[in-house]
Amino acid sequence: MKNLFKISCALIFSLVAFNSNTHATPSQKTLKMLEDYLNKAHTLTADFEQIDNNGKLSHGKFYLSRPGKLRLQYTDPNPLLIVADGEFLIHHDPSTKEITTMAISETPAEFILRHTINFKEDIKVIKFQEEQNFYKVTLAKTATAEAGTLMLKFSKAPLQLIQWIVIDAQGLDTTVNLTNLKTNAILNEKLFIFKEVSNF
Repeated sequence: MKNLFKISCALIFSLVAFNSNTHATPSQKTLKMLEDYLNKAHTLTADFEQIDNNGKLSHGKFYLSRPGKLRLQYTDPNPLLIVADGEFLIHHDPSTKEITTMAISETPAEFILRHTINFKEDIKVIKFQEEQNFYKVTLAKTATAEAGTLMLKFSKAPLQLIQWIVIDAQGLDTTVNLTNLKTNAILNEKLFIFKEVSNF
């Protein structure tokens, strides 16, 4: 449950060894390109598949509106809901009627919800990987690197965010894979208002 609330994510993937450079130092140009892509994506929508650290699979719909707003609407196996309303991240489990709230600043989601995303601003690049078709950037907050990491995975052509992985302080990971991604679509602001009974 905590992994769901932290919006964490981790993927099992195969590296193409002869086209992979897993120890590359990212050029400033590459990082700037990825920053620009994220900063130009004021809204994102996608279908998602989540795999937690126990291998449990979940599906749903993902909505993001920067700055500060996010919605993960789980459709199966449980209709969980996570909403970031600009200030707080709210996790709701309808089956138990449990509601948990945290400040966005205390969650891994905070980085991708910023008004301006910068890989240098209180963030350090822990690892950079460039493969044949992908870029991967692993990040941690400079002041609290021991609290966990966030890995963002991008396809190259077209350049898109397709996955993120959060590894928490205990080393537990969960993966969210994105498909059918749409950028800068107009989103209904009601998506980011938490209600126990939602029509979305």
